[in-house]
Formats: sequence, structure tokens, C-alpha cells
Amino acid sequence: MEYIRDVLNWKPQGQPSLYAEPLIRLMAKLKECGGNLQKMMTDDPELAEVVAKVCVTRWMPSKTGMAHLVLQPSWEHILTPGQVDRMRPERYAALLFHVGTLNPEWDKLAGPCKWKHCNKYFLLKGKRRTAYCSRRCCQRASAANCTRKRLKAAHKEKLRVAAELAGKWTTARTKDGWKRWVSKQPAGVREEITPKFLTRAVNHYGLVEPKKGR
Repeated sequence: MEYIRDVLNWKPQGQPSLYAEPLIRLMAKLKECGGNLQKMMTDDPELAEVVAKVCVTRWMPSKTGMAHLVLQPSWEHILTPGQVDRMRPERYAALLFHVGTLNPEWDKLAGPCKWKHCNKYFLLKGKRRTAYCSRRCCQRASAANCTRKRLKAAHKEKLRVAAELAGKWTTARTKDGWKRWVSKQPAGVREEITPKFLTRAVNHYGLVEPKKGR
């Protein structure tokens, strides 16, 4: 399972490798089916045939009176000779997927990590499932979420103050346009209310442009 995890995370140039991409697609497809492998294969009969035939079982007798079943690749069931080079990553992904689903620890393979700057696949260390590959990623995601909420609240307050000041401009004795006048007022918010911000607020955030009364 460690090898399958490493293939999924292989990014030689910052992007998933040619071998990782098709395996990631298979893992994503399984996730879309809620982890129901039977549904995944029923929904895509062509894929089911490829994955099923990517390996053959070989009976191997031992010296103890018992035998073992050995899985071996069976490329001839998937590709014609002219397709070998072009389809190698896809068939290799199918092989890893086939072997992985037979592993008793297959359910321990999790991911990708929910921390947007990680996205790595990982192996669970216990029975408890988690969306993050490590405590560090969990902490980073939590901190980013808190920061996002704080910035959203600050932006909402800034819009409220801008709307309040814009309303005061309608009765203010000034020759300045409303954006210039508002930007000069003490707003009591963390970030300065600039004419550029007011333009964005009108165009994208529903701030109503004030009009001077007659």
C-alpha cells in the first residue's frame, strides 16, 4: 500500500506524473461512488473488464503441502502491440488498482489531503478516518478557515460603514464626489475605504451609489 500511495503522490515537476494521473482518476471515481467498488464497475463495464483482466492468477505449490496464488500482469488482454507505449500509464494504474483492492489494508488508503496546498494521499494509522494527512495540515486548514471567516466579517463591516458614510454624503456640504468624500472620513475599520474599494462595492457587492437630494 505504501507503494501505491507513493505513486499517487509522485510529482516530479510539481504536477502528477504520467503514472499518477490515471491512478488518481480511478481513486476519484471510486470516491464519487461512495467507496462502492461494485457500483463503480457496474457503471463502467469497459473499465470493469480492463481492471478484471489486467492480472492472471497463478497456482504455485509450496514445499509444505500447501499452495499460494500469485498475481501476474496479463498485458495481452488489454493492449495490442501497437498500443503498448501509448497506454502504459493507464494499464499500470489498472494493475495497481487491481492489486490494491485485494489488499486487506486497502481501506486505509485515504486522501487526497483536504489542505489545499497538500493534496497528498496517505495511509490511516488507526480506525479513525480523517480528511488530513497530518496534524500539521489539519492545523493549517483550521487556521486558514479562521482567517477566511475573519476577513469575510471585516469585509462585511467595511461595506456596512461605507454604506452609512455614503448616506451621510447626500446631506453633506461638500463639492467632492461621494467616493472621494467617503474615503476622507474616519471610518473606524481596519482597512482604509478607498475610491477603488467603493467602485468594486457598487459593481460587485450591492452597495447603492448615493444621489444628492435636490
